[in-house]
Amino acid sequence: MSAFWNKKEEGKEAIAKKQAANQVPTKVEKEALSKDKKSKKKDKKSKPERKLTAVQADLVNRILRRPRISEDTMNKQAEGKYVFEVSSSANKNEVSKAIIALYGVDVEKVNIMNYSKQNKKFRGHTGQTKAFKKAIVSIKKGQSIELFKEAK
Repeated sequence: MSAFWNKKEEGKEAIAKKQAANQVPTKVEKEALSKDKKSKKKDKKSKPERKLTAVQADLVNRILRRPRISEDTMNKQAEGKYVFEVSSSANKNEVSKAIIALYGVDVEKVNIMNYSKQNKKFRGHTGQTKAFKKAIVSIKKGQSIELFKEAK
C-alpha cells in the first residue's frame, strides 16, 4: 500500500458503499465529505488575482502614492469617484493607465489638483505642510474599487 493516500477520495467511496448497503457513514467519512463541499464554496467566491507585468508594476509604483481617506472622499466613492495622492510629476494619462493596471476598472475621467505648501504655527513654532498632488478618478457605473480588505 502506498504511503500517500487521499482521505477525501477514500471517504467518498466508503460513504457510497455504505449508502448502497443502507448503513450509516462514520464521523471521519462525513468530515471528509463536508471539507470537500466547503472547499468548492470557497473556490466560487474567490476572484482570480490580477498579476501585473513589470512595466505595469513600475508605472503603478511611480505614479500612485496612496488613496486619500476622509469623510468627503468616502461620500464621493458612492458616486463612483475615488481620490488618490499621486506623484508630483504625474499627468492624467499616467494616472488613468495606473488605475486600469492596478484595479482593472474602466476609467471615465481624471481630475488633478496641485496643493502647495502652507505656513502653519503650532505652539509658537512656525512650519510648513507638505505639498502634494491629488487625483480624483471617475470610473464607469457598476464598477468599484476595493480599497479596504474585509476582516475575517
